[in-house]
Amino acid sequence: MNKSYIILLVVFFCFFSSGLLSQPLSMKTDSLQNALPRLRGAERWQAMMQIIDYSEEFNNNIPREYSHLLFEEAKMASDTLYMIEGLYNLGMVEYMDGNFSQANQYFNQLIFLAKKMKDPELLAKNYMRISRILSHMGMTDLAFNYLEQSIVLLRNSSDIYLIISLMQNIAQEYYRLGLYQEAIEVYRMLKIFLIPQLPKEDISRADFYRNYSYALCMNDYLTDALYYADKSREIVEKHNSKEDLFNLDRLYGLIYSKMQKIEQVVQYLDPVSVQTEKYSYLLKSSYIHSELAHYLQQAGEYSHALEHQLKSLRLRQKVGFNSVICIAYINYGDALMKANKMDSAFLYLSMGKDMASSMDFKSELKRAYEKLGSYYVQTQQFGKALYFIKEAREFENIEANIQSEQQRKLLILNTEVQSYNEKNLSLKDIESKQNIFFVLIGGIILLLIITLWLYFFNHRREDFLKSTEIKQKILALQLNPAFIFNMLVGIRGIIDHGRTEEASQYLTGFAKLIRVILVSPQYNYQFIDKEIDVLNNYLELQKIRFADLLTYDIHVDTSFDSSRIGMPSFLCHPLLENFFNSIASKNDKPLHVSVNFQQGNGNMLASIKISLDKEIYDKNPGSPWLEELKPVLELIKEKIIIIQKSKKTSKTIYKTEEIVENGNYNLIMHIYARVSTEVKSEAS
Repeated sequence: MNKSYIILLVVFFCFFSSGLLSQPLSMKTDSLQNALPRLRGAERWQAMMQIIDYSEEFNNNIPREYSHLLFEEAKMASDTLYMIEGLYNLGMVEYMDGNFSQANQYFNQLIFLAKKMKDPELLAKNYMRISRILSHMGMTDLAFNYLEQSIVLLRNSSDIYLIISLMQNIAQEYYRLGLYQEAIEVYRMLKIFLIPQLPKEDISRADFYRNYSYALCMNDYLTDALYYADKSREIVEKHNSKEDLFNLDRLYGLIYSKMQKIEQVVQYLDPVSVQTEKYSYLLKSSYIHSELAHYLQQAGEYSHALEHQLKSLRLRQKVGFNSVICIAYINYGDALMKANKMDSAFLYLSMGKDMASSMDFKSELKRAYEKLGSYYVQTQQFGKALYFIKEAREFENIEANIQSEQQRKLLILNTEVQSYNEKNLSLKDIESKQNIFFVLIGGIILLLIITLWLYFFNHRREDFLKSTEIKQKILALQLNPAFIFNMLVGIRGIIDHGRTEEASQYLTGFAKLIRVILVSPQYNYQFIDKEIDVLNNYLELQKIRFADLLTYDIHVDTSFDSSRIGMPSFLCHPLLENFFNSIASKNDKPLHVSVNFQQGNGNMLASIKISLDKEIYDKNPGSPWLEELKPVLELIKEKIIIIQKSKKTSKTIYKTEEIVENGNYNLIMHIYARVSTEVKSEAS
């Protein structure tokens, strides 16, 4: 075959492929398969990679076949680059099919070959893309290790696209670890320092705007999220990329659902779900149906949601990848349970659990346990409910321990992220300036800005670490083992007495309280009415512990709009829990708790009054309870100072009183804190 013929063939192939843009993926795949025998070498392998990319959306057998073929042909030709691509696609197919161990073996072979190339940027690129997949497979330690190695390898890189990709990977790790605001900061640094260096219509800009929009949306900055989604769409429409447009459609659905415009979400995503299926994007169509079902469930439309989850399951079964089928089983089982179809719900939840267990799909196995726990609570099989809730909590505890260490490491990686920004901005300034005087002035100004930025960043990081430590201490107080044990024993006693309906209510309240406590460290403020609901739930559970010796009342100043104004979350709970633990073994008399929330000068006064029989006080002289409560009050004081970012009110954050009158001992605690109208989210 002569050189001119090869050139004509390549031109024909490129034109032929571009002419397929408006066709379904299945037709594009057929056309490429028909053209494949006429292609050789790199053009043939590129066509194979396109076939794999297309067919992953609608058929699990085609990508497996062509991934093997690509690897074997590249191996025969000793072309390491295409061997790497073949191994990556083989790993992706095994990951999608739930064979996580086999997928990791392919990825290990890939890394071995990439290291032999002795190209740091190539190795870093492969570390990054494999890291994302390993995180989804639950191999978070290895994924994190690959991300760290990518940073080391790219320390001296000038490839702006690789650095942008690395920083977005770091932002996604922040999200996985629950450090939402830190993820936003990484995207903001990208927006300021690196994205302006890309061409205005570069597709990488569109990817960044979409990812940034998602991060903003998840932090409830919805107006900004919509703005950057629109900016991404402007670029994507010029590239005529249907896949990117469908991804943006899903993002718009999420944003509108956060805005609580459910009708608009349905009007927007319903036709998109049909369009994606029409163009053979069966997996994307299944994701859209599942997301639609989730939004409809939030609106209470359970039967409509059930239809979409069933459609999602059928589409995934048609494609044939086991990992997404496993997720669909659990989603459909949950939808059946919400629609009160309990027998069918149990069947699908069990199928999802069994698949997740066989694949060692940890995140979905935990979710299956949670849903089965809810199922058994609703069907009043409390022994089994407790088993599955306990199993789910064990998964959460393991994840929490791993994530705590990874959060610490990721905060350290921030220093590396800063160095990329400084270096790339400095290079850009030097290239663009001709006058030495202005270069020096610009360098001095830049140095000052970076110094100030580093100062404020380090100050903020210290506050964050201190805040995290305080939240962990408060969480330890809230999750006191004695409290959990006593509640479970109390509920078991109610079950033994045959009061199953009452036990169901208490168990549901206990599960809800534990969930709220676990997510509470993510939020500084909570709406007052939500805080009162949690406090009511907690005190009702304590009444079981004290065999109805405990009574309580909660009062809120009528000037508060408790559904719109926020207060520091879990302000009273740690104090009450500490006191109850101290008094539980010493008290056999009635006790009363009174909680009051009052307003004054933009501040809130939370007053807790605990009244005991004087006989109990006489038996325990020296105010032992007040001394035990002081460390807890100091923790709450530090928390309030940090979230209010001011130490001006630190002298008057709390005060205590002890009053003995009318045969009662009264312990009174006053806590002062500013209220807020900027409550982005709350544990519910």
